[in-house]
Amino acid sequence: MQRETLASAGLLDARVTWDASGPVRGLILANEVVDALPVHLVTVQGGRLLERYVVMRGDALAWHDDELSTPALEAYFERLGVRPGEGCLAEVNLDGVAWMERVAGTLAEGAMLVLDYGYPAPELYAPERRFGTLLTYRRHQLGSDPLVHVGDQDVTAHVDFTSLARAGERAGLQTVGLISQAALLRRLGLDAYVQALDRSSVAAADLDANRRALQTLVEPSGLGRIQGLLQARGVPDLDPFGRQLQAGSGQHTDDGVAPWLPLLQAGQMRLPGPLEAEGFLDLEAQWRELFGDDADGTASDSEPAG
Repeated sequence: MQRETLASAGLLDARVTWDASGPVRGLILANEVVDALPVHLVTVQGGRLLERYVVMRGDALAWHDDELSTPALEAYFERLGVRPGEGCLAEVNLDGVAWMERVAGTLAEGAMLVLDYGYPAPELYAPERRFGTLLTYRRHQLGSDPLVHVGDQDVTAHVDFTSLARAGERAGLQTVGLISQAALLRRLGLDAYVQALDRSSVAAADLDANRRALQTLVEPSGLGRIQGLLQARGVPDLDPFGRQLQAGSGQHTDDGVAPWLPLLQAGQMRLPGPLEAEGFLDLEAQWRELFGDDADGTASDSEPAG
């Protein structure tokens, strides 16, 4: 579909190819892929791990807890050595783990970077995370009930980076590290880019658009919380997490802006106020439950791709 769309617009480039068979030599980038895959909902009741199913109750959809649909769910937590607390809800992304192992296996040489909302398993399945991380998005509104607006809203759940890392390692990859998007972008020179942007001849409205966009990417309570899992094969000296560009380093355009990030124009993005929380005000208590006490009452204007 991508190939046909680009061809119809006269934008097909011979340097771009579509090949899912591998082997890959280069970078595999998965930006908010895993959180869009289907998950199993589980809960612990009386010390037993149960699965939460969708059933019809009268004319409406409802939840029903029952025996596990597959022993793989119990085995999942046994491998991790962690388990949701009594009375807690949690999500298990078996498809995500299988996807990770399969795709990692196609990497012959290079790196794989998985960017997504999530935590290591001990944090994701901590007893204080009582309601899990299942969220919905509809018309930029944050919600928590996937049984309404069925087929008309995105459903997403946070990623277990411990299981993803282990899946990549089973496929032969070496884990380089896990880092937040905010820290990664700053180590890759985001602050130097902002300084160059401030010295440029970009129009004031476009300058403001870019400043806001960059701030959104590193906002601690928003997109900055996205985690990046980097794994590699055949590149033992790979260490982008330790790289720190200095202001004024590298090549720049005639406007004085480093060419490795595209410039936005003011009309290409919304410029929300800090409290325009896209439905957040009605869900502040749940937001704090999901993301912890360090949530500062603001929310990103962007939503997870799932």
